[in-house]
Amino acid sequence: LREFARVLKPNGHVLLRLPAHRWLTSHHDRAVHTARRYTRSELRQKLQTAGFRVKRLSYVNVLLFPLAVIKRLAEPLLPTSADDSDLEVRSQAVNRVMHRILTAEARLLRHLDCPIYGLSVMALAQKQ
Repeated sequence: LREFARVLKPNGHVLLRLPAHRWLTSHHDRAVHTARRYTRSELRQKLQTAGFRVKRLSYVNVLLFPLAVIKRLAEPLLPTSADDSDLEVRSQAVNRVMHRILTAEARLLRHLDCPIYGLSVMALAQKQ
């Protein structure tokens, strides 16, 4: 974040979308090399410390959060390989449903920030 602040022009913006909540860490994170997960408050503090003014800060992938929690809780019971990731869904029907859910959520998030749980945390911040 300090490097972003260093290279941005005055009043420049940074948009971040990062994985949320350490307790959601799973084999998926290892497969895609996720180094860490964040909460809104952690990300706000890190942005402010690096010299940014937070303009928007919200959890995202909120509507899929309950399904992901169920999946994460069930993972110890499911056979997986070390490189398994849940990024690929082979069912076209499931993909269509997920796309509709995420599209509906995107429309809502244009107008409000979600302060409670989501799979990711998104921030728009401006260099001071």
